[in-house]
Amino acid sequence: FCGLLIKLYIHKVKKYTQVIYQKDIDYQKTLNTTIIETQEQVLKNISQDLHDDAGQQLTFINFQLEHLKLDAPELEKVLLPISESVSHLSTSIRGISHSLNNQLLLHHDLLQAIESEVERMKKTKSIDLRFSCIENKKKVFSSQEQIVVYRIFQEMMN
Repeated sequence: FCGLLIKLYIHKVKKYTQVIYQKDIDYQKTLNTTIIETQEQVLKNISQDLHDDAGQQLTFINFQLEHLKLDAPELEKVLLPISESVSHLSTSIRGISHSLNNQLLLHHDLLQAIESEVERMKKTKSIDLRFSCIENKKKVFSSQEQIVVYRIFQEMMN
């Protein structure tokens, strides 16, 4: 009888431990999901600020330079490199803004988003990059998994 009681008690303890373990796993999953959602929201806000604020300011500076070129044609040769630099910076900020925002993943698949990021990074010409992917079986990721893989790729490239 004592053996049966001990066996039932051990079974009850094991079951209780499994329940606690499962609750801990569920809590960790919820916590990870919340962290990822928060990070994505922060990156989206930074992306919008870059696009809306810095991008608009650079556009305004470029308009001022173009207006100055029209008012003083003799300065066109001097202002041309500055105008090109501002335009290049504006394009770079737009690219960075798009890479921070996960909208690229929502409109394209993961491989296209990674390829687009590689193309953006190639424009810096400081590193020779090549992208290739051999697709034997196409793995289907959830949108959450795509974001995580894409952010891992970006961190790896940085």
